[in-house]
Amino acid sequence: RPFLRVSPIDNSCTFIGHPLYIDDPWVPNPEVDAVLFGKIAELGQFKYYALLKLQKGGVTATCGGAIIGERHIITAWHCVEDFGKEGIEVIVGAVEYDKDANGQSYRVAAVKLHESRSCGPGQDRCYDIAVLV
Repeated sequence: RPFLRVSPIDNSCTFIGHPLYIDDPWVPNPEVDAVLFGKIAELGQFKYYALLKLQKGGVTATCGGAIIGERHIITAWHCVEDFGKEGIEVIVGAVEYDKDANGQSYRVAAVKLHESRSCGPGQDRCYDIAVLV
């Protein structure tokens, strides 16, 4: 089950069960270089996928990342910017994001955010990148 699903009927999406529309202010502009609306993968297709469980106060969310080294995960800045290292749990080896019992869980020692992130009105580039250590 993807947490962001596009409806070809009305150009809307859902994010963790809530309606989301392409013109919502926090949805990246598809006319800039950004990864949007990827394809659904087969279970176990990508061995380097990392599930991110995010929590701060009463807010919980999930996001994804890719294993790029023995101790490094690359993900989107917008996924982790509000949570801090204490609120991020990395799970590797799970094949379904809502069933992580078969994965290994790791805490995050540091969050490195891209120093040039500047997304918003009038911006032609969005460096939506973070590395977790």
